Amino acid sequence: MVSCTGFIQSDCLTLAGASADGVIVPTPSYDPADTSSDAAKRFYEAFKAKHGGEPTMVTSNGYDAIHLISEAIEAVGYDGSKIAAHIRDRKGFNGASGTVSFTNGDVEVPIMYKVIRNGQAETLNP
Repeated sequence: MVSCTGFIQSDCLTLAGASADGVIVPTPSYDPADTSSDAAKRFYEAFKAKHGGEPTMVTSNGYDAIHLISEAIEAVGYDGSKIAAHIRDRKGFNGASGTVSFTNGDVEVPIMYKVIRNGQAETLNP
């Protein structure tokens, strides 16, 4: 069985219990402690200080989405179609989840595969 990224969030895995074992999840490659990106490092440290745990890919992506929208509003104003156009082909956005680019609205990020074993998402070796 294959599922989406949301499946590997701890609340979903807790709810699914043992029935989640063996599920494979293709997901954007994400390391919350990645220090190669200054923005990701700052977000990681601030999140950990405030919440006590590591950010998930979902929290990092949400943070990045707000910043992308804010950046677009500053650049083009409050016109929704101009905001979307600004983001649709944005290249090299350095955010909490690393460096992200878009082509025609599709996000370009490296993908990894995880498998659920004993209620935990483990990275599959390529």
